[in-house]
Parts: sequence; structure tokens; C-alpha cells
Amino acid sequence: MLPEYFDLVWRTACRLGAPSARADDIAQEVFLVAARRLHDVDPARERAFLIGVTVRLTANVRRAVSAKAELADELNFERHPDPSPQPDELVDQMRLRAVLDRILSSLPAKQREVFVLSEIEDLSGPEVAAALGLPIGTVASRLHRARARFKLQVGRFRARGGEELGGVR
Repeated sequence: MLPEYFDLVWRTACRLGAPSARADDIAQEVFLVAARRLHDVDPARERAFLIGVTVRLTANVRRAVSAKAELADELNFERHPDPSPQPDELVDQMRLRAVLDRILSSLPAKQREVFVLSEIEDLSGPEVAAALGLPIGTVASRLHRARARFKLQVGRFRARGGEELGGVR
């Protein structure tokens, strides 16, 4: 598998809801799986294969993180934000990413997978279908519903004036 796919795998994992601290681990695991299955993967379908593995591994990580969060809540642990200071020039970008992540997390998982791969990673419908092992019609209908829901959530954010993130729009 070609190293130029690392960024795609890492971004996809993050956008599908993996904590950024785990994205490196997921990417490494994706390439370990790819190395074990190298003889099974058609070179013309490397990208679709890597994305499919990323989707599955990210879903596993999300489930594990969710289970740990539930346990922490039950034990009444406090969650502390990262105390390290952020450079001023990155604050707005970080806020907008947080808005995007919040909106993406509001989408049902199956819609989010299709939306992220199509709209953010710019894969074609057939590429998304191949990566997820879905019929193209299913991809199209999920993407249509995801776009509508995304647009609705963006509209709600703008209507609130972006107050939860300091007025960033």
C-alpha cells in the first residue's frame, strides 16, 4: 500500500468520530491489515480497500471509547480539557473544526460514513460504494439524507449565531 494514503486514512478516521489521539493508531492498524492482506488486494482498488478497513476499525474504536466514557461517567470521573495553550492563529480553525465535528457526530453513523467519504474526502459514488461494500443506490440515498441533515444542522448553528463557539460562523 502506498504511503500517500496515510493522510486520507488518518483524516477519514478523525472525521468518522475517532479521537484524534487514536487516529495514528487506527492508521497504523489499517496498514498492518493491508500488509497482511496485500496478496488479496487488487492494486486498482487499494484506496477503496484502505477506506473500508478504516471505516470498520474506526467504528470499533468509537464503540470502545463510548464504553469507556460510560464507565467513567458511572464512576463520576471529571473530564479535563487539554491544558496546553493553543496558538492564537489556530483558535478560529479549531473552533470551526469543532463545529464540523459536532455536526458530523449528529449524523447517524451510516449517513456520516457516506457523507465524510463523499463530501470531505471527495470520493465518487462508486468509490464510496466499493469502500463500504454497498450498492450505489444505497450510497446515493444515504448521501441525500446526510446532506439534508447536515444542511439543517448548519442552519441551526447559524440561527443561534454560533454562540457556543464565540460567534464563529
